[in-house]
Amino acid sequence: MHQFAALQLLSLLLACGTIGALQSPPTMIKQPPHEQLFEVFQNSDTEQAERPFVLECEAKGNPEPTYTWKKNGMDFSYVAYDKRITQQPRRGSLVFTKPQAMDEGLYQCFAENKHGRSVSNAVFLKKAELNAFSNDEIDNVHAVEGEPLTIPCNPPTGYPKPQIFWIIQSNSGALINGINSSRLSVDPEGNLHFSNVTHKDMLTDALYACSATSTFKTTYRIGRRTHLLVEPSGTSGQTSFQPIKQYTSPPNVPAIKGNKLELFCIYGGTPLPEIRWEKRNGRIRDTVRRTNYGKTLTFDKVEFADEGTYECVASNGAGSIQTHAMEVVVKSVPYWIEAPNNTNAADSERVRFKCKADGIPKPKLQWFKNGEPFTPNDRVRVNDDELIIENVQEITDTAVYQCNASSVNGYAFRDFYLNVLKLPPEIIDPPEKETKAVVTSNVVLKCRVFGAPKPDVKWQKDDTPLNGANYEIINDGDLRIKNVLVTDQGNYKCIATNRFGTKFASGELKVKGKTKIIHAPENYEVAARKTAVFRCNAESDPSLDMKIQWAFNERLIDTAHDPRIVQATDHSLTITTTKELDSGIYTCIASTDLDSVNASATLTVQDVPNPPKIIDVDCNGLTAMVEWAPTGDNRAPILTYDIQYNTSFQSDNWQNSFVNVPAPDTKFKVAMSPWANFTFRVIAKNKIGMSEPSAPYGFCTTKEDVPYKNPDNVVGRGESPGNLVIRWTQMTPIDHNSEGFLYKVFWKRHDINNEPWSSRVINDWRQNFLVIENQPTFKPYRIRVEAHNRRGPAHITASEVVGWSSEAKPLRAPENFRLLEIRDHKSALVEWDPVPKDSVQGHFEGYKILTHAVGDDEKMVREVKIPPNISKSLVQIFKPNSRNIAKIVVYNTMYMSDPSNEIVIITPEGVPGPVASFEGIPMGSNAIYLFWSPPDEPNGKITGYRIFYETVEGTELGTKQERFPHIEDPKITGVKLGTLRSGTKYRVTVHAVTKVGMGEPFFIELETKGDDAAGIPDKPIFDVNHVRGNDGTDHVKITWYPNSSKVPGSNFYVQYRLKGTNTFFSTPRDENQESTIVYISGLDSEKTYEFRIVAVDGKYETPSELKEITPSGAFGLDPVGHLANFAPWFIGMMCAIALIIVVVVLVCIVKRNRGGKYSVHEKEVAHGKDDYEDAGFNEYNKPLSAPYRGSRQSLSSSLHHPESDEDSMADYEGDSSKFGEDGSFIGEYGKAFSL
Repeated sequence: MHQFAALQLLSLLLACGTIGALQSPPTMIKQPPHEQLFEVFQNSDTEQAERPFVLECEAKGNPEPTYTWKKNGMDFSYVAYDKRITQQPRRGSLVFTKPQAMDEGLYQCFAENKHGRSVSNAVFLKKAELNAFSNDEIDNVHAVEGEPLTIPCNPPTGYPKPQIFWIIQSNSGALINGINSSRLSVDPEGNLHFSNVTHKDMLTDALYACSATSTFKTTYRIGRRTHLLVEPSGTSGQTSFQPIKQYTSPPNVPAIKGNKLELFCIYGGTPLPEIRWEKRNGRIRDTVRRTNYGKTLTFDKVEFADEGTYECVASNGAGSIQTHAMEVVVKSVPYWIEAPNNTNAADSERVRFKCKADGIPKPKLQWFKNGEPFTPNDRVRVNDDELIIENVQEITDTAVYQCNASSVNGYAFRDFYLNVLKLPPEIIDPPEKETKAVVTSNVVLKCRVFGAPKPDVKWQKDDTPLNGANYEIINDGDLRIKNVLVTDQGNYKCIATNRFGTKFASGELKVKGKTKIIHAPENYEVAARKTAVFRCNAESDPSLDMKIQWAFNERLIDTAHDPRIVQATDHSLTITTTKELDSGIYTCIASTDLDSVNASATLTVQDVPNPPKIIDVDCNGLTAMVEWAPTGDNRAPILTYDIQYNTSFQSDNWQNSFVNVPAPDTKFKVAMSPWANFTFRVIAKNKIGMSEPSAPYGFCTTKEDVPYKNPDNVVGRGESPGNLVIRWTQMTPIDHNSEGFLYKVFWKRHDINNEPWSSRVINDWRQNFLVIENQPTFKPYRIRVEAHNRRGPAHITASEVVGWSSEAKPLRAPENFRLLEIRDHKSALVEWDPVPKDSVQGHFEGYKILTHAVGDDEKMVREVKIPPNISKSLVQIFKPNSRNIAKIVVYNTMYMSDPSNEIVIITPEGVPGPVASFEGIPMGSNAIYLFWSPPDEPNGKITGYRIFYETVEGTELGTKQERFPHIEDPKITGVKLGTLRSGTKYRVTVHAVTKVGMGEPFFIELETKGDDAAGIPDKPIFDVNHVRGNDGTDHVKITWYPNSSKVPGSNFYVQYRLKGTNTFFSTPRDENQESTIVYISGLDSEKTYEFRIVAVDGKYETPSELKEITPSGAFGLDPVGHLANFAPWFIGMMCAIALIIVVVVLVCIVKRNRGGKYSVHEKEVAHGKDDYEDAGFNEYNKPLSAPYRGSRQSLSSSLHHPESDEDSMADYEGDSSKFGEDGSFIGEYGKAFSL
């Protein structure tokens, strides 16, 4: 009959008000428990508040039920109790405001309306009480130390049974503490058992007191109090007593299924007996607890499987083993296997109710109707546990039925109704107007129906009856569609029919695309304290809102709770500063309102290993066997171990004894040195790093011996005139090997045969040098240093080294230093006569060529080092376009010689270095404004700049193009680069230019704006000047400086007006204009004008501030004037210059023919080139490493080595092909010069 479903539908029907007058017999919704306790306060307890209580009874039905009670089988009228007992309005619950002892009894509630009578559980109302102890005298109890003892309690009576516990109470009556000891136990009768008595059990100022309390009442009682007197055993040593039984549970123990059970096994004896529990022919369940120090076996909820014989075994090694067996028999109160629910049935139907109960012993079953014994007839019959009613009738069979299963252990009671109805179909929960589902999911279209008899439900889609395996009509009328397809979309109609009528309702199903994860997270390994990133992306139906969340080990991550975890806008999950606890499974969950998918990945956070644990150190002479065990690798396998030691000489200084011991080896023999105390520790290593060291372990002491080594790094050299200093590395105490350690230093001349050894003893081991004065200059010595202690010298011979006494200043400077050839703007070939080696008076390091430019600070000298076997070199550190002074010196380790003769090297002009800085800002969508700073290394006179540009697409560059016109005015350091493509990245390169050619490049990369990126330009900046043209006319020159902020504009035009008027005149607007200069002519020279420029970016324009100018003011030369107007003057001036040049050339020819000599500088002056100081070589007066902005093809300066003022010939020593046979430098020209 699907009775439970019918009840649910009826409840929905009533709640929705669909059938407001639907009849219903009463049914209990609240009823009392089987037992309820209450407390009655006597006169002596008047200071305590009364404790009212309620016997619950509430039912529902239509019409609303009325309530009656029975007490002890008799009708009970609460009104007879003088308002001490009342009934709650519209409920049957009784309220006892002032309970009394007479209220005890068996109560039962009845709820009744015209359709039937419902019966509650029977509740036994019982007064809770706790009586006083019969004896509260203080007893003296004597006991012998070591023997068992039992002190009886004689607890008071009460209901429920009092709980007994013992306390220690001071003589004044104050509570000191409870009793908690493995030797002391309390049995269910309240007796206190001492397994064995000790002297400490005798309390000087306190007593043992038995206390009782009620589980219901808040009071407790203190009764028997005992003063324990312990007498010595009279024997020396500890006395042994075999186990003796103090309390055990009886041999037969009844138990009720579901209740708590405790089995006791308390034995005394010395030593304290050990209790072991066993179950014969079975195993004790894992959930059964051993409490009271193993003396009690506790079953929190008894099961049928717990039935059997349990045996406790007590033993303490003294006497025989004691055992006790307890047979547990498990019974149960009756319980339902199958029980009916409230049922609504249609007229003339057949109904069947089943009340199937079980229990031990087997319960007896009884049937009732409206609380009265049931009488079967032809239409109504009872078959054991079944009640069958044929052809149900509304008036006769509508009632409340009861079944009761009872035994000696209790009862099970069921109250249910049969409601016979005649109702046409009602759709109480119709389909939603619109139901959404995703492809391949299962969806349920609701159609909850009610009627009597139960309506038959059918479904249609788009007015066509449904058929197919993927459609299923559920019992309550709903339609389940399995594995939804796009073709299932449409309008669905639910039709409910019974013999009293038909109802239908419709709804629409819309099928959406399924959510998919298109980029799943991947497993990740990361070192601790590093960052881990999981990436995830998904797609769903466009009409649905999708969200992506992350879970860690199946729990959603709250990023607000841990600031280390961040979910970005691209749905990636970032975990910073990872730790070992972050290891686990991370799940990406993509969900919509209709479906959800997920994908998981594992994060493994690897950390350095845990510190190993040293197990043992076995000392054996000068070796030790160290054994250890790993304690965890933190998810990264251990690779190797390091064994370290320290000694008593340096307890804080740990040294490696052996490193990289393979991971499988956890035992290793290490060597030790004599005369020390060694302690060891071990460090584990994995791919993440090293663990913390293990705790120090072991203490090995070694015997003394001679030193095993002599000092290392022995050297001898002079450090000041006339001395020889012998130095060595000091030997620390770990190498002394005994007391009385000293150094013995030996030396003698190496260049004198049969020279005897000189020696000196150094007693301080910390000293690591010896100074020997009054030695000749730069002589060789044989030297050795020995280690000694009181046991003798080291057991190996000290090695000899050769040292030299002090050096001196070289006696001769290089001679005949001369210029052979100037190669280019910064290099020249020079030559000199080599010096004799013995004149160097020291280690011959080589030569140094020193140079500086005339006009520069002489402190800013540049130098190049030349190997000692070279006497000709190509020097590449000269300043271009300058008069360079050069000289050469020879040097040893400590001194330089006097300089040679000076030579003058006049370098020609060269190509410049890169510009000092280079930047650009986009101007609209098709132009860039470029600006730069002149080169720090002009290497001549800058004549202008050239600009090239090319597109950049990924790593590919387009065709290089040049900007025209060329920039031929060196003062111009900013131009506009136009006619570019919008939204395109360009590489722009600028070269400074001298008359020699283009200098080093400096490039930047930047992107033009898109076509739709136009914006309001920032206010432009400009200069206005009055200039006069070559034809004598006056002009106004306007120069625009784009505002180097976010929006400078793409082009500009000029507006001007006569001061005092309102009308502006404008120059033409040209979007492709390259120049930033405009000339205005034709103005009245006697009047004042107001000028401004307007920056333009697409449709947006921004005017500048106004500036005033009078055209007749001061003027400059107009570069755009007309040459024809002053041609005669210009031709005359050119002729005069040509005549002067001819005269100078003739004079030079005459002087040469006469064999005269003149300086190079004079020749340069004659040609008008005496401008070296103005050439702008500022880089020689400041550090050459000044930073440049932007990108370059070469980060080096135009000098050979910008990072140093020294150009060492040692740089070429590895390539002999760069030197001629006489040591001359071949360089990049590929040939040697023969002189």
